[in-house]
Amino acid sequence: MNVLRDHRIGTGEMFIQKRCNDTYKMKHPSNAPMGVGWINFRKGGLTFMKSFIRFSLTLMLVCLAGVVFVASNTNAFTINEFTIPTADSEPSGITAGPDGALWFTEEYGNKIGRITPQGDIFITEFPIPTANSGPNGIASGPDGNLWFTEYWADKIGRITTQGVITEFPIPTADSGPLGITSGPDGNLWFTELDGDKIGKITTVWWWILMQMVKFATMCM
Repeated sequence: MNVLRDHRIGTGEMFIQKRCNDTYKMKHPSNAPMGVGWINFRKGGLTFMKSFIRFSLTLMLVCLAGVVFVASNTNAFTINEFTIPTADSEPSGITAGPDGALWFTEEYGNKIGRITPQGDIFITEFPIPTANSGPNGIASGPDGNLWFTEYWADKIGRITTQGVITEFPIPTADSGPLGITSGPDGNLWFTELDGDKIGKITTVWWWILMQMVKFATMCM
C-alpha cells in the first residue's frame, strides 16, 4: 500500500511527499533551498550531507596546513638592504653578470654598480664617461660583458667585468633607449621609448664569428 504524507516546510508551496519506501522527494524542486534534493535513506542515508561534510573538513585541513606552513616559515622570507655609496643614485635596472656578481644602473648617479651577492657584500661603482647619460636598462651579453642603455645621452653602453666602459651612439636623435636584453641571435636588442623604434647592436665576437663562417663557406 502506497501511503502519502505531506511534510510542509514554511509557508510556501514547497512540501515533501513521504512514501512507505522511505524515499523523500521535493515536489517543487525549483522552490527548494540550495543543497536540498533527493535523499534516499534506503541506500545509506544522507549521502549528500556526508559528502558535503567530508569536503568541508578536507578544505579546513588544507587551509590549516597552509597557515601552519606560512607561520613556521616566516623567518625564511627576509629582505636585506644594502646602501649604495652614491647618495640619490636612483638605481634602476639590475642583472646577473657572467662573473657571479650583480650589476645595476644608477640613473641619477650616472654610474654602473656592481654588488657581490654572497659572502662579504661589496658595492663597486664605475662612472660613465658621458655626463648625465641616464643609465637605465642593463643586460648580460653573450660576449661576457654587460650592456646598458643611456636614456638621456641616446647611447648604448658596454662595460667589461673589469669596469672598462665603451659607448655607442644611436643613429636616431632623442631616441630615449630604455630596456635592453640579449637576443637568441647573439645580439643585444633594446627599446627606443621616444624614438618609437626597436634597436639592435651587434657584439664584436658575434661579428667576428659571422665573418669566419662566411669565409669558411666560401672556401668549401
